[in-house]
Amino acid sequence: MNYKIKQLIVLILLVITITNCNKKKEKLVVKDNSSLGFDFSEIESDPKVLDKLEAFQDKKFGFFVHWGIYSQWGAVASWPLIKKFEGTRTYGPAFADRDYDFNRYFKDYYNLNKTFNPEKFDPEQWANVAESAGMKYFVFVTKHHDGFNMFDTEQSDFSITGPDSPFKTNKNANIAKVLFDAFRAKKFSVGAYFSKPDWHNENYWAPEFPTPDHSVNYDPREYPEKWDSFKNFTYNQIEELVTDYGKIDMLWLDGAQVLPVANQDIDLDRIVKMVREKQPGIIVVDRLAGGKHENYLSPEGLHNLPEKPLSKPWELCMSLGEGWSHRVNDVFKSSKEIIDILIEVVSKGGNLLLDVGPPASGEIPEAAIKSMKEIGDWLSVNGEAIYKTRRFTYFQENDKVRYTQSKNGKTIYVLSSDWPENELKLTKVIPNKSSKIFLLGSDKELKWVCKDDKLTIKIPNELKKELNQATMQAFAFRIEGSPIMMVKEPTITSLNKENKSTYMFNDTYTFEIKSGTPEAKIYYTLDGSIPSENSLLYNEKITIKTNTLVNAIAKCKGFADSPIFVQNIKKVKSFEKISVLSKANNIDAYAKVKTLSNLKRGSLNHKSQEWLKFEKNNLIATVDLGKTEPINKISVGFLKNVYESIFVPDSVKISISNDGDIFKVIGNLKYNISPFEMKVYVKDYVLDSINRSTRFVKIEAENMGVCPHPHFNSGGNAWLYADEIIIE
Repeated sequence: MNYKIKQLIVLILLVITITNCNKKKEKLVVKDNSSLGFDFSEIESDPKVLDKLEAFQDKKFGFFVHWGIYSQWGAVASWPLIKKFEGTRTYGPAFADRDYDFNRYFKDYYNLNKTFNPEKFDPEQWANVAESAGMKYFVFVTKHHDGFNMFDTEQSDFSITGPDSPFKTNKNANIAKVLFDAFRAKKFSVGAYFSKPDWHNENYWAPEFPTPDHSVNYDPREYPEKWDSFKNFTYNQIEELVTDYGKIDMLWLDGAQVLPVANQDIDLDRIVKMVREKQPGIIVVDRLAGGKHENYLSPEGLHNLPEKPLSKPWELCMSLGEGWSHRVNDVFKSSKEIIDILIEVVSKGGNLLLDVGPPASGEIPEAAIKSMKEIGDWLSVNGEAIYKTRRFTYFQENDKVRYTQSKNGKTIYVLSSDWPENELKLTKVIPNKSSKIFLLGSDKELKWVCKDDKLTIKIPNELKKELNQATMQAFAFRIEGSPIMMVKEPTITSLNKENKSTYMFNDTYTFEIKSGTPEAKIYYTLDGSIPSENSLLYNEKITIKTNTLVNAIAKCKGFADSPIFVQNIKKVKSFEKISVLSKANNIDAYAKVKTLSNLKRGSLNHKSQEWLKFEKNNLIATVDLGKTEPINKISVGFLKNVYESIFVPDSVKISISNDGDIFKVIGNLKYNISPFEMKVYVKDYVLDSINRSTRFVKIEAENMGVCPHPHFNSGGNAWLYADEIIIE
């Protein structure tokens, strides 16, 4: 080939490559906070961080400690300093001792640094207890929101080594440092919890302004010098932690209100660049903030335990006691409860970070030590099914049985929270032909039979008697095998109209049920009962005329059964007419009134045209049923997305009328929903058990009007997004 032609071809290929790269780059920088506040396009790519995340996922079980000046009162850490959070001051005697006077409580709280003197504190004891529990990493609260520093900072005197601290001359005075050293000596990874907000800092809670809530008490855009001072203070403190405290594996940032979308930008890009220069590969957890600096997700508390595996590495943080910090007469969870939670978390691909709050004296409580030791004893036998595992294709068999697998996928672990008696039946795993199955803690090979893709493991009666008592909390079996393929879950498709995903109807509803596995048979019920092979076999479209709870399961030879699909299909009243009196902000808004009655619930995407949108205005809508009809239930949905200044209404008033002129109020709905909650969801306001007849229904939803502090974006105006009025 001619040399010039070769050059031309290379040049053309180079141009194409650069063009495609630029296209990819453009795609990556698009940001959208409409879905749960997370931006999954920003995925960490630093290979050193990825290696650390891989190692983090091997460890599975960590120790978390909230300890500070608040421990002297047995009080909740920091939150009692917010006046309107009355309930947080009920823990411990301090508030009652001050005659329930908030100002006295606040003042005395901020003098607790002068009396915090934990002379019984021994970092070795903490590390020994965590080691005995089978924990592999440690996260310590170096500073909570109250601003008290449990490390030797030069940025503030409000610290454990400050001039007013009676502990400042103790050999263990620099508490964070001696703890990190003690845990690293036992091969633990260590993480520094650090609160982004600091209520003691005059440039976060400026003394000249009131402090209505937990956020900055001024608009950073109006006082940029103040905010810059706070940004530098934060940068300098984090720099101290990653410079003077040895190897830090995780920077665990709390305080999700400190975000650019709330005009509280602390320039995390600059901070992370600095910490990774000093600590290459350090994991950064800008928790609940989303984006590239939330290297792993961190749901908080058992009530937020994910129902299914998450798309990123994750960790459940929860307390062994009744609260994060020390409480008077605290009650600690049993080892059995924690082991079951650990199994649940690990089966879903997560880690468990378990918190204990020591008292002011500094020792880990004996009751906590007992529970933790029992967990460690169980892990000493069954840790093979926990540490260095990854989630299996299916995380569960049933309510009692969970799965994990080795990193290479060749070994499957079956964890049962109860003793399986004479046999254990499994439908998600196929053993290798030569597979040997063992119960961890025993060297006896178990007999098994696999027939029609169902595995039965025989459990001899005498086996339980031979087990070490430490293994009796839960039971783990080792199998060499592979996952069985699962039939795709059935789905319902409406045949009524263009909107195939609607589950509401006015007259009749016709639908079909399909599975992504074409050869599967689908069994279903219409009465809410669990479907089986004895249920109706689906073979043609179905038409219903009343409220119906559909359950469907797909089965196929050679496959595991699909999950059961459940859908409630509602019959609702059709509307003769619906009018909206208040001004909406949609383009051609009045033509969009149908969004309130199109039999489709709006999605989490605030940019979609599925919502009727009101900036600062209330929603006032009147529904005409065409004739007087009996009604039993009324509901209307609202979007909540604080990232986009969209809030649910303060209240929703529902009235009825027979003539459309004189209305009678039949309900006033108000839910206790914090405007600061960093979640995106749809909330239905529901008035039930009405049992009246009417022709007209009026719905008045009150917009809070002005964004609650600190949501200064959107010009300060709050948005109300409404969708789907349902009358049954």
